[in-house]
Amino acid sequence: MPNPCSVNSGHPFLDSPMSRFTFLYEEGETKVSYSFHNIYCPEIVEHFKQFVLACGFFETGVMSSMATMVEEYEAMEEKRAQSSLSD
Repeated sequence: MPNPCSVNSGHPFLDSPMSRFTFLYEEGETKVSYSFHNIYCPEIVEHFKQFVLACGFFETGVMSSMATMVEEYEAMEEKRAQSSLSD
């Protein structure tokens, strides 16, 4: 099976180095490698989620962690917006 990151799609953005992703998980002799081409954030996040699930994490834990990261980001952005208003 060819490596999906070595196959050219003919699309100028999809074939750029910034569109090639490889996630690698190693534990002892076990390796999980997941490679793909994409430029769309929602699909990249979905690929990452699938990779983490393939590594043995439970979907509820993955989704909970992602929700926590979003909440932390939103709180940080709110603080940033408030500090820029006070300047």
